[in-house]
Amino acid sequence: MFHRCRRIPAQDTRTDGFKLAMFRKSQSARDDETKSNLNSMPYRKVVAEEMANFLSALSHPDRVRIALELQDGEQEVSALREALGISPSRLSQHLGLLKSHHIVRERKEGRRVFYHLERVVLGRWLLEGMNFIQQESERLGEVVAALQQVNAPKEG
Repeated sequence: MFHRCRRIPAQDTRTDGFKLAMFRKSQSARDDETKSNLNSMPYRKVVAEEMANFLSALSHPDRVRIALELQDGEQEVSALREALGISPSRLSQHLGLLKSHHIVRERKEGRRVFYHLERVVLGRWLLEGMNFIQQESERLGEVVAALQQVNAPKEG
């Protein structure tokens, strides 16, 4: 018969000060590595990576809708949930991600939580993106109409 043994972790006898110093040292090493990577990368690549990271934060329809709802100003989380028609847990997950990417900011007033866009210009930028999509879909509509004309049965 096989018995599982529970491993008991060894006690860490290092002081909290020592642990903090080791954390700071490792954080400093990571910062130095990041700086050297930035210096060795072409600036356009760095900008492209940051832009891709930013766009990935907006890559879900609910997160785009949240940003569009907040373009007119701050909203309480319950009003935001009602406007979007999504569950509280789903909204919380999306807001957490948007917060971590510095797209939205929260403000607490007692038990109430309010959210607003970190930069209002983001809402206008998203509206410009919607204009682009509308123009593109109109062009595609013309292509579809042309294809339907080509594929239409010939009378004769």
